[in-house]
Amino acid sequence: MKVALVITSGVPVVGREAQAIDHVRAADAFWRSAAAEGKCSEPEKFWSSTAPVMTIVKGEAEDLQRLMATPEYQRLLMAAPLRFQDYSWEFRMYGLDPLLSQFEAAVKEMGLA
Repeated sequence: MKVALVITSGVPVVGREAQAIDHVRAADAFWRSAAAEGKCSEPEKFWSSTAPVMTIVKGEAEDLQRLMATPEYQRLLMAAPLRFQDYSWEFRMYGLDPLLSQFEAAVKEMGLA
């Protein structure tokens, strides 16, 4: 299943700004290295003056889960909330077909079609 890993983070925790900068660079390097190996897309960053920073990495769910389970990424994942306010991550399916296929199957299963 194709998914997007959506990571959001707010401003750095006060007093940990330098660590936050290093963290962003390390996480970006991690995903760029995985992308160079063909395991996922290049990370995309979205900035806003009024909302958290968003990073999106796309790939197969199993591949992204495997990457996130590595000791290197686990260290980044565990440290992130200590360096950034409002840190979160989630997997989202993307594309219209997965959504419609699941909805259509549920409608048929319920006898509504």
